[in-house]
Amino acid sequence: SIRVTWLKSVVEVISKLPSWQHSMVSHSLLIFTLVINAATGHPTFHSGFDPEPYVSRGEVPPFQSYHVHVNYVSGSKVANKCATLLHDGFTKRFNLTDAELCQGGPLAPQTRMCLYPWDVEDQGDRGPFVSGNWAAFVPLEKYQEVVEWVAQHRQDGPIALDVLFHPNSNYPLKDHMRWSTWAGRAWPINYESLIHSGKDTDSQAYCDHWGCQPIPTLRQNENLVV
Repeated sequence: SIRVTWLKSVVEVISKLPSWQHSMVSHSLLIFTLVINAATGHPTFHSGFDPEPYVSRGEVPPFQSYHVHVNYVSGSKVANKCATLLHDGFTKRFNLTDAELCQGGPLAPQTRMCLYPWDVEDQGDRGPFVSGNWAAFVPLEKYQEVVEWVAQHRQDGPIALDVLFHPNSNYPLKDHMRWSTWAGRAWPINYESLIHSGKDTDSQAYCDHWGCQPIPTLRQNENLVV
């Protein structure tokens, strides 16, 4: 992919720099890579909102928006047809036929419901997703309506489609892996591509490709005599 080619070129340049410059340049490269991963993973970041105070108190932060991801087996003619049918139906149902696609890239907050650019045949870099998917940005006030419609119509084609609904709270890992909802069967997700900073590494949680779960803690009764 373009990203891989770019990274190889940068690594080659770094290898030719004096050793004292390696740390500085490598740090800049890491920051850039995190931004690129965030873009391909399709989280939306809402500037001005900090979830940390809520999470530090053990609370779920208020969700700022949602994404819907319709998953299908890329390369399967039947799956491609079903994904296209649902995409067309979604577009018509929510009056998006003549609407602009989501603007500013997947990181940018949107002011309305919109569809992200999608090519059923060419998925490119899928970010955390293991196969094909098309996605839409969903404002809070539209979430229930979108979930109801998608749940009712995801099986209209020859095969059922599995759909991920995840919030955007500026915590990409937990948004996708812990606070999300599936219609149909859950698919594995490459959770490692959603780790963008130290705050995403929670010593009290265990994550795999199916989700994140809190690690149980053993609370002993101080009055219990063993």
